[in-house]
Amino acid sequence: MACRPEKKVCFKCGNWFREDEAEYCGECTEWRCVECGACGCNLSEEALSAVRAIVKTYETWLADNA
Repeated sequence: MACRPEKKVCFKCGNWFREDEAEYCGECTEWRCVECGACGCNLSEEALSAVRAIVKTYETWLADNA
């Protein structure tokens, strides 16, 4: 079972934000940064796939080491 972090960091500006403060993008199904507005729509399909793989790996690692 995956462990979801409370805070996320924007891949574009580096700002940390919470999902409950951010807007969800229904197009790419990612959260928009509260600082710069970036979401997965700002990435190529290949880059977005890589980001999602890294996040999934990290969340699984957190759950396994909790």
